[in-house]
Amino acid sequence: MRNEIRKAHGRMPAGVLDDKRLRPYKRLASSVMGLAFNDAEKKTCSAPECIAARKFLCSDSWLLQLWCHWLNIHPDRIRAEAESRGWSE
Repeated sequence: MRNEIRKAHGRMPAGVLDDKRLRPYKRLASSVMGLAFNDAEKKTCSAPECIAARKFLCSDSWLLQLWCHWLNIHPDRIRAEAESRGWSE
């Protein structure tokens, strides 16, 4: 999933013109999702950022939907990946 997130920062979301001014937002979305996976993967998940990252990746929040939209990745794929790693509550 992490490689897909990295590759996605070069693609524009469906319905959005390939405007070079929007590319920084795609890099931001890629960074947010990458950091969430990094934080969620910590060996000992007692740190608040690890717990918050796991909740975020398993949620149906508008923020997850926003970042996924920018990366042109369906949020269900992110949630399925997180759940397959045992991060769901």
